[in-house]
Amino acid sequence: TDEVVDLTRGDFDIAIRYGRGIYPGLDVDLLFTNEVFPACSPKLLTAGAPLRTPDDLPRHTLIHDQAAERDPLVPTWPMWLKAAGVKTVPITAGLTFNSMSLALDAAIAGQGIVLAYSTIAAADLAAGRLVRLFSLALPDQFAYYIVTAPGALERPKVRAFRNWLRQEADR
Repeated sequence: TDEVVDLTRGDFDIAIRYGRGIYPGLDVDLLFTNEVFPACSPKLLTAGAPLRTPDDLPRHTLIHDQAAERDPLVPTWPMWLKAAGVKTVPITAGLTFNSMSLALDAAIAGQGIVLAYSTIAAADLAAGRLVRLFSLALPDQFAYYIVTAPGALERPKVRAFRNWLRQEADR
């Protein structure tokens, strides 16, 4: 759920939260970080205009995640393009979706280039549905954290679940 639960009330033992890791009164353990980079369907690499350098992006459709672009802390196309030294891309042009999931689906379908989050796009990259275009990635200021109430990790089941989460994240 996206609901932030109160871990101190005893209804829940453990949570995974995406944020800055500042959760007063709770024990916080970094699970994994995120980075953002351009990705597209492999089909785009063989059809249409070339995609060899960031300067080739003006000849392609950029896919935007509207939800992410409303948060000034989240890396966006303007930030990535500036970091890459690209000045000629019309930043507002392209397709806009209200979720990263829909933006990734559009990229997989060959509709354009998405600014992908490493954690969310990992399975699609591993399966070859998406390819990472360039080595430049921007760090996301948010990360995924395991959060528990103080003392919760003293319970064997909670500690075992936390350890399993860490093992899965490290794979």
